[in-house]
Amino acid sequence: YHLDTEMQYSENGDSISEKHFNDSLDSHTFNDGSFYNEPSSELNESKDDRRIRIPKYQFSSPRNNINPRSFSRRAFVATKSEQMKAEAELDDHDVYGRDYFDDDETVVTLGTITSRMDGGGSVFPITLTKSSTFGFEDELRQTKSSTAGIQEEASGGWDCGSGIANTTTTKRSPPQNGSSTPFSFASKRFNTFAQLVMAPCTAPSVDEMIGSPRHSVNGSLINGKIRVANKMTNYGGTGNQNPFEPSSDAEEDGETKKISLRGNQPCLKIPPLVFQPMRVSDDSSTNGEYLPKSNRPYLYEIVIALWVQAWTSFAASMKSDAQIQGGGNTVPTWPYELVQGSHNPTSDAAVAFAFIRHMSFFLPLCLKSLGLRCAQNNTTKLIVPMTFLDDHHIQILVPLVETIALGLMREAMSGSSGISNADQQLTKALINSDCVLDFIIGLFALLHPSQVETLLLAYFNILEECEDPTDKGRKGPDNMNKSHLRRSKCGRQIRLHAVERLAAIPTFARLNFPLKFTGFYPRRKVTSSSWTNQSINEQPEDDALQKYLEKVDRFPQSFWLSELLMNQCLSICNISCSMIIMEADKQAKATKHGRKMNNALLRDDLLRMESLAFHSILCAYELLIKRQAMDSRFQTVSSSTRVAALFTRPVLQQSVDAVSLLARMDPNQKVRVIWLLCLLYILQEGPDALIRDELRRFCNPEDNRINNFIHLLKLACTSCQYFIPSDESLPVLCAKEMTQEAFNCLSASVILLIDECFDVVSKDEYELEKLGRSVFDILLHILSTPQSSVTLLRTLGGSAHALDKFGVLIFLNTVGNQLQHWGRIVLTMMNSTELSVRSMAVDFLVSLLAYIYQERGSIESVSLCILSVLPEVVAREIALCSVSGLIKSMEDAESSLWPLRRALADVEETNPLDDDRVDQQLLPSLTTLCRTGQAIIDGVLVELRLNGSTDFDLDEITTARRSGPFHQLQNLPPKTVFDADEESILEAAIFFSHDTSLTQKLRWLYTLRDLHVAKNQWSEVAESLILCAHSLIKSLDHLPNLWRPSRFDLWNDCRRSPWLSSVGLSDSRGNVAVMEFANAFLEPDFFVKQQTKIRAQHHLSVEDVCSTLISVIDQVEVAYVEEDGMEDLACSHLEELLSMITATINDESKRYQTEARTALRRVRANIYSKLAIFSERDVGKGLAMNQHEGNGAQTYVRVVLHGNKPERFKESTTIPTFFEWDMPSICRVPKPALTAAASMKHQKESWEECICRTFAKPLVEALRSDDASRSIVLRTRGSQAADTDETKTYISTTVVQKKSSSKSRKFFVRHGHDGCITEYTVAHKFPHALSRQRSLITSEIKVTGQR
Repeated sequence: YHLDTEMQYSENGDSISEKHFNDSLDSHTFNDGSFYNEPSSELNESKDDRRIRIPKYQFSSPRNNINPRSFSRRAFVATKSEQMKAEAELDDHDVYGRDYFDDDETVVTLGTITSRMDGGGSVFPITLTKSSTFGFEDELRQTKSSTAGIQEEASGGWDCGSGIANTTTTKRSPPQNGSSTPFSFASKRFNTFAQLVMAPCTAPSVDEMIGSPRHSVNGSLINGKIRVANKMTNYGGTGNQNPFEPSSDAEEDGETKKISLRGNQPCLKIPPLVFQPMRVSDDSSTNGEYLPKSNRPYLYEIVIALWVQAWTSFAASMKSDAQIQGGGNTVPTWPYELVQGSHNPTSDAAVAFAFIRHMSFFLPLCLKSLGLRCAQNNTTKLIVPMTFLDDHHIQILVPLVETIALGLMREAMSGSSGISNADQQLTKALINSDCVLDFIIGLFALLHPSQVETLLLAYFNILEECEDPTDKGRKGPDNMNKSHLRRSKCGRQIRLHAVERLAAIPTFARLNFPLKFTGFYPRRKVTSSSWTNQSINEQPEDDALQKYLEKVDRFPQSFWLSELLMNQCLSICNISCSMIIMEADKQAKATKHGRKMNNALLRDDLLRMESLAFHSILCAYELLIKRQAMDSRFQTVSSSTRVAALFTRPVLQQSVDAVSLLARMDPNQKVRVIWLLCLLYILQEGPDALIRDELRRFCNPEDNRINNFIHLLKLACTSCQYFIPSDESLPVLCAKEMTQEAFNCLSASVILLIDECFDVVSKDEYELEKLGRSVFDILLHILSTPQSSVTLLRTLGGSAHALDKFGVLIFLNTVGNQLQHWGRIVLTMMNSTELSVRSMAVDFLVSLLAYIYQERGSIESVSLCILSVLPEVVAREIALCSVSGLIKSMEDAESSLWPLRRALADVEETNPLDDDRVDQQLLPSLTTLCRTGQAIIDGVLVELRLNGSTDFDLDEITTARRSGPFHQLQNLPPKTVFDADEESILEAAIFFSHDTSLTQKLRWLYTLRDLHVAKNQWSEVAESLILCAHSLIKSLDHLPNLWRPSRFDLWNDCRRSPWLSSVGLSDSRGNVAVMEFANAFLEPDFFVKQQTKIRAQHHLSVEDVCSTLISVIDQVEVAYVEEDGMEDLACSHLEELLSMITATINDESKRYQTEARTALRRVRANIYSKLAIFSERDVGKGLAMNQHEGNGAQTYVRVVLHGNKPERFKESTTIPTFFEWDMPSICRVPKPALTAAASMKHQKESWEECICRTFAKPLVEALRSDDASRSIVLRTRGSQAADTDETKTYISTTVVQKKSSSKSRKFFVRHGHDGCITEYTVAHKFPHALSRQRSLITSEIKVTGQR
């Protein structure tokens, strides 16, 4: 967690002269130019054809601007109109170039810059289609095979394209742009992750998604040069109500023809191939009705017939219990011994495997022969080859491919099982498999792709069956034996080799016929049940997207090859990792119970499976996704979306199925990281329609997997944290950019999930709460990670969107005790140096509080959670800056909390007239919350002053915080004499109640005690402890209801939050020191020291409270002894405590247990002992003073400041000042001041004047420390004089008399010159926990003589 060494704020009034705090990824350069719209079509058609970048998203919030005037706790001015205006103008002038990346184009390259500035539009090609020139349509109609019959039945009368008439040139118009939704800024998935993961290409941008330009039948180029497209139409348009447009084979035809097969030209149908067993055939049968002598069979027909005949004869001669399921009707099953049989081959085996050994000769020969036959017509020169083989060809080609696969498996399994020999045989089989792959790849140029698909499926299926042969439904060989492991490895390696070859086809994208996406998605709203609509529709919904897909999709379906290869890679990776984990579990259980495994896998076997898993996921990432995404032809936005669509469905489905497997891997495990990178690429680049459709499928009640998908996002959130630079980070380029884009994608995916799945899941309340729990958990996880302002804005917007969707009741029910963690995160966001993040956090907090008030009528519980964890948040923010080397003094610590103070002031100033969420009755609660929050921040700073060190050492402060009562405290700086530190701490203590938050109340009263100890004000120390004793006794009836905050795992556990290892500098203890420091401020540990069982019970017992109460009473005795002369007041307080504890003991309705009553009696005995001590003390004993001055411990003065006001009183940025200008205050004179006044009395004439001068001395020194040239006048007699110089500062100090001898609120001053008396009334009776109080009422009383 790196922090820069300077600090400046993005808004007016935030400038800091010395230091500037900024989080690691929250740089201004990350936010410049992040969101821009493309110009409209009118702009593109302008004369200069220039592209203008305009802001695309405006993050608006009611409170965004800070007035240029200096920030003050008491005089903060910032109107709502100014705040909204500043937010709207944030990015208006930010159109110049930047050296860093923005959010729309992660890495700026020459290609991305030119694509922005180029004025070219989308490609809408013009095509000219001619009618058929072939004369064999009638013959084809008469000789339709069964395949053509099936096609005709499926398409409703397909006639091989003979009915296609001449068409005129057509051109499509682009769809219209639509309006955005309120949260479109968050749900929009920006297409940048591919450029980041795939090393951006700087090649010129061209829209060659479908390969070479279109050619007519005679090969001439249509319509000249095709125009280049730089940007696709924005998603969400309403002009085109179909989410898809025709793919590569028909995208230039205008209207899509209603046919089921690819291609729109007349086709060539090869006549049937005769295949009969050679042993029962003769020349007459061969040259019969099918093959007249004038038309001898082609060479490929003879070779393939002999090939299949040899293998079928060999298979028929073998007997096997285990069978391998075939893919055709010609040979439905193959014996397992073909793969792993005896080493004594028969003559049939010799002939069969002779074909395999020489297939490098036979297969190219057959391919050339077939190509020669197809070359007699021009169907292979079309966009889609229109040569169709009849069923006789397919039924013999499928066994041909299967026999080759079986032969390769037998070759790989031959020889001994030694490691070196096995690897040699596998390598040889992989080399030989290139022959069949070349053969299949060559068929793409000759045959219709639907028939090539059949052969590829047969090849992969037979290899899969070889790994696990079946025998009457039972599994064959044991899964854990050596033979099975070797067979599985060979089969999977051969399949992966096929993936490698097929993925390298130059026309890979075109062969998948990728659809065009218009951005429209048919939303299906689900009516949620209510009191007016109580019926639940349990019928499955129609797949609206499939209806649109059927209008444009053909056979083979779009993405057929990409989905086949991706499924192969991910399934191999899944199976391999599952075997490793299962074996590890078995060995762990055996070791735990002391058993020995008989068939345990060796370490070499496990490493081989791990290598296979890594190989398979690399194929998916490097060869499929990365290879296509980096292709220079596909660098436009429209093309990259279509490329991502190739792998959208298989990646999403396979990832959700493997979520439990990925969860058991280490977060930085390479297989898991690469798999999740594939997922993030799909979520970032994939078409909106496909992703939404898959999310909706995951919400199917019969197979609800949407929570697995969210779990997958959480796994990605954890793994992506290893991109943040640290000692344990992954070696990746552009780590900051990688992290930002990954979390941008995650937050946008969550919002997309909410929009699409909420309506579906809302029918089931249980599933709705389950979904809400998962959604808020992942949002909390993302927000707890340090990110750029763009990412935080999007995630906070997503959180607000989720709160609006689910409602506050579901939010409270699902988050439960995690509400305190949400408070931590929101408070942390409110301390961000970025105005936009701070404004969004304030907006979210106001929404949460307003919704809770609307539902429950009170925000007390939420305020309790937020204010209880606020000290920890404040301490953590200070510690993070300290370990980064940004804090060297208390002034730096105070400056680091300015954003949080500003944000609390924004919440307090919420106006119901400007914000319809806020009720007028909520304002007092908001004021109390914010004022208490400011007071708690003051309290933390006071604690730092009391426990701080000269070099601000976190460990030293933490140790001091854990010390006992009356430990060595630091002397307060002289300039803090005017701070209202006592008032802030007492205000924080008053907020917390003894019946719900006793520990927090005692914590602040103890802090007030320590502050008075540092000031040597022992009477106030005793009064603070008396308040603690009262709270402890009153809490005895509410102990089960006390709430105590817990620690935040995402801030403490490095396993759940790997980024924590990046906190701090290299020479610091990092996050360990930070959280030890923060936890020391979270909650006092004085209860924990009494009994260790409290940690397990999470609540206090009566014995614990009584033990603490005895300790408090002992401290009261020490305080009164130190002050001296206050025995009467001490006895009065102790008698009051005695009556309270006696009433508690005598109350039979409380039914305390024996141990509890014993503890209460110990408390009563302790009070009796203290009363005896104070009663025996001499009441007249005390400080030696003049008898006319009375009791020195009860001396009070009135202080008034007037004249020229210093800067400290004009602005209260941190802790406000206690003394108000021109307002009298009553202060108790502490014992050290009286001692100093007694030493001055021999030199002065008046005792009162000595007291006034001694008391005012620190005030004068504090004013001069700020401004040495300031003229300060001290007046010790009377009030303000008539002669006052406006350039001077006056301090008027006068001794006042208390009206009562014990406790009183009224004080008076007698003026001897005119016989008048001035009476001052304060809020609380003195002595009090505060050493000074402002005068609330000042009365002038004139004394007249008797009549």
